[in-house]
Amino acid sequence: MKNMSSRILRAVAIGHIAIGALLLPAVLAFGGIFAPILIVGPIWGIALGVRLWQSGASVFGALRRTHRTFLLIDVLLAAYGVFALRAAERSAAHGGGLLGAIGFAPLGLGVVMASFSGMTLVIVRARQEPRSG
Repeated sequence: MKNMSSRILRAVAIGHIAIGALLLPAVLAFGGIFAPILIVGPIWGIALGVRLWQSGASVFGALRRTHRTFLLIDVLLAAYGVFALRAAERSAAHGGGLLGAIGFAPLGLGVVMASFSGMTLVIVRARQEPRSG
């Protein structure tokens, strides 16, 4: 059982590193003047992945705090995508809507990232030590 738990934690660590590595160029390309602030998220995700790979369960507190925050950001990102699609629909009704489908990008990213954050929180909760007294 310990081997299975170790594999799951390694998979979560790889997920953090992969997602952080994929988001780094996206933030740099599309972050504009906010890129120096936004770059913190992917870098922190990579750092958490490396710490999880090396330390295992000792990083669970940081994972919980991080993914609770990320979950809020992810839900807001998905909500923005829905808002953008609704605005595009109204724009298309008045003859516009050339970039209407652009709302699918934040919606999709928000849903995928929220799913990853939720999965990480479930794994951390299932793997944490029972609290004594």
